[in-house]
Amino acid sequence: MKKNKKALLGIAALAAVTVIGGSWAYWSQDLSAVNEFETGKFDTDITEEFTPPVPGEWVPGVEVEKRVKITNSGDVKLAAIASIDQVWRRVEDVIDPASPGQLDPIAPAKDGYFSLMFRDDEGNDQYASDVKWGENVVVLVDSEIGVEDAVAENLGLTAVTALDEAKDKWVLVAARNNDTTNNREYDKDKSIRPVGYSDLQFIYNGIIDKKSETPELVTAVELNQNVTTSITGKTTVVNVDKNGEKVTTITTEKSKYGYDSARYTMTVNATTIQATRSAITSVLKGKMVSYNDKVRKISEAQTDAFLTLHNDDLIPDDDLIPEEINAQP
Repeated sequence: MKKNKKALLGIAALAAVTVIGGSWAYWSQDLSAVNEFETGKFDTDITEEFTPPVPGEWVPGVEVEKRVKITNSGDVKLAAIASIDQVWRRVEDVIDPASPGQLDPIAPAKDGYFSLMFRDDEGNDQYASDVKWGENVVVLVDSEIGVEDAVAENLGLTAVTALDEAKDKWVLVAARNNDTTNNREYDKDKSIRPVGYSDLQFIYNGIIDKKSETPELVTAVELNQNVTTSITGKTTVVNVDKNGEKVTTITTEKSKYGYDSARYTMTVNATTIQATRSAITSVLKGKMVSYNDKVRKISEAQTDAFLTLHNDDLIPDDDLIPEEINAQP
């Protein structure tokens, strides 16, 4: 009987050890989900066909080809706006031989600015540099959301009264004169000489699809054939005074225009925007605000009209990432 009791105690002790020192098995599994997103390629350029003329070869009546458009080389649809700035600047002094000491330059002096326009003998206002616009460039003329009526005539462009009249065209939506570089001047009769519009803002009234381009904004620039030199005539008279000294007299006739020894610069800037409603709203409503409160209010109307007209071509705002690939559970 004693042996049996010890055996039972031994079994009980073994059971206790088993419970205390044992481990419970459980099922486990490591899981992961890898989702890769690939962005579209956003790649745009101002494409230009332009060979600068050799100094001295851009003379009155000569037209230089300058073809400007925006190219979408990527795979994201775009909207675009552009601005053009124009300035005429004297690169060296032009001296009037008849001036005292032959030192006084004909205005403007070196680094000074010309007006963009001059008034010819018939009283017509003309640009010294005549920009040739593309076939698909118009002016938005409207009392609420456009520029003044005179702008279209001044620039030689067709006027429209609403964006839906000019789909897939470049539309001029703001124009002004830069008083710093295009100052008003007076003719001999004290009448104010015209100055022209030095700063122009355009919106491309369309969506630029991937691997496509806009129509041409500019095609060429011509130096007005009526532009003449600062000194149009010289007469030299040689006499001998009472002391037998030779005296030379030079007389000159100044031109009314005088754009010689000058440089004309056209600067084209562009902004391209992914074609989503939120991006276009954010950029356009900021970019169109350039000049005054009137234009700031106009820009909102222009943006809303643009978005309404091109709503079906926009990228949905909830689809900003063009392609989701390799999504694995």
